[in-house]
Amino acid sequence: MKTHFGALCALLLTLFALPAHALDIDEDLPDAATEAAAPPTGRWREIALDIGASLLVPSKISGSQLGPDRTMGGFFLRAGLEVTHHVFVEGQWTSSGQQTAVFAGSAMHQLDTHWLSLGARWMPPVTTWFRPFVRAGSGAVREAIEVGDAGRFSDSGWTPQIYGALGFDLLLPPKMFSRRPGAKFTFGLTYEFGYAHAFARDVVLTGNRDLQPSMPQQSLDMGSFTLAGWMHQIAYTVRF
Repeated sequence: MKTHFGALCALLLTLFALPAHALDIDEDLPDAATEAAAPPTGRWREIALDIGASLLVPSKISGSQLGPDRTMGGFFLRAGLEVTHHVFVEGQWTSSGQQTAVFAGSAMHQLDTHWLSLGARWMPPVTTWFRPFVRAGSGAVREAIEVGDAGRFSDSGWTPQIYGALGFDLLLPPKMFSRRPGAKFTFGLTYEFGYAHAFARDVVLTGNRDLQPSMPQQSLDMGSFTLAGWMHQIAYTVRF
């Protein structure tokens, strides 16, 4: 009995004396919150690339008869760079459009938009797989309007825009791809909900002379046009 007890004590002492990595114990690795809160190293800590779908639910605030009357769908591309602790500078391009009937259904109306924006994102650390954020910024939007067959009347122009949103990322843990300390590469999904507002501009529909070259130039003053509404965006995201 004493022999067995002595052998057991010797085995326990040997196990406690072994380094943690020999037993494949991760006690030397920081937990998710500690890792997320670690200060950036080098010039930046993370780069984010997003590609996905965008939905704009228009508000009924347009003074023009050409305002959208239902959800506008599109897609967007976004790139962000972490320039300081948990703060990203990012740029985004969004393309969306809608076709609907106007003038009591007597003509078709096509609205195409291209949003260019520059803003900032603050993403406080929670875990390596769930990351909430708040975004805000400004830019410009190009609005192109066509009414009638083959764009019989059209108008286009740029106007300033602002936006703000709340959202979150759902990411695979970076340790799934690399056990190297400080590894950043991962991918997942991102979702956000916010509000976008393009400032008002005057819309004057100009006739297409190519369709009726013998007719005098025609134009229709449609008044002020404002595009704004609640937006939903969901995308694939890659971080490295």
